[in-house]
Amino acid sequence: MEAARLRHLQKLLGDRVGRDVFIYSITINPAHDTPTVLKQYAEKFGVAPGWQFFTGKEADITLLRQKLGIGSTRFR
Repeated sequence: MEAARLRHLQKLLGDRVGRDVFIYSITINPAHDTPTVLKQYAEKFGVAPGWQFFTGKEADITLLRQKLGIGSTRFR
């Protein structure tokens, strides 16, 4: 659902994405969301340059989300 909303936002912003605006998606399930899985996900949603998907070690993702003040830090 969120990716669909961000894809719509990306379309609205057009060529500003990657130049003036950047979109970052951070996994909430790093055990599942490998770089390969996220690449497939990005291809599925047709993301353009300027939108990046991030994954990593659970502890690192938790710390990043906490520092950014992003939602729950509980993993599935």
